Formats: sequence, C-alpha cells, structure tokens
Amino acid sequence: MVNLMLYVQLRELKHGLKSSSGMV
Repeated sequence: MVNLMLYVQLRELKHGLKSSSGMV
C-alpha cells in the first residue's frame, strides 16, 4: 500500500514538473 502511495506521489510530481515546464 505504501508503494502505491509513493507511486501516485511520483506520478503527480512528474506531471507537475511537465506542466510547469510546458507553461514556462
């Protein structure tokens, strides 16, 4: 279960980075 939480957090982090990179 912890792995799933970490996986989701990593996905959100990557998505956030991509969004920021695209906006800039």
